[in-house]
Amino acid sequence: MGMRSYFYALNRDGLSRLRFRPDSVETIMLGSDPGQTTGQSGFEFPVVECSIDKAWHGIHFLLTRTTDEQPLPLGFVLSGGTNVGGDLGFGPARLFSPEQVDEISTALEPFDAAFVAERFDHATLCEHEIYSTDEGREEDDREYLCESFSELRAFMRAAGDRGDGVLTTLC
Repeated sequence: MGMRSYFYALNRDGLSRLRFRPDSVETIMLGSDPGQTTGQSGFEFPVVECSIDKAWHGIHFLLTRTTDEQPLPLGFVLSGGTNVGGDLGFGPARLFSPEQVDEISTALEPFDAAFVAERFDHATLCEHEIYSTDEGREEDDREYLCESFSELRAFMRAAGDRGDGVLTTLC
């Protein structure tokens, strides 16, 4: 299985319901479909999901140049937001307000797949024991991180444009 990271965009109605019922994090997780852009989740409102799977650690490292937690906006993959609900195995879910999502989206704007590819140094990633990178898989790891980062960046931009908050989990 391994440690996987998921992001869920929640409209203002969804944010209000989650704040009122923080125990519903797992319902949101179980009720959404990967890549869903419309329709109803098990939480009775539209939820948009983005999975960066096991690329979370590499994306964090490429953005911050460290494995340690960092402040918002660029440290958002590992830290920031408000803890919501119980421990999901690697800590609780974290909720970013629409204002924080907008701040993150704006900060990510200058970073594109070309930037990630330029910053990608496989030996450094392996040296820092970045999760899901392996010796001898340089091109696969580069492609995986670039694609995952591009998807996350687009997801955060769309969530920011809609005025959504974002719930993130590492489980």
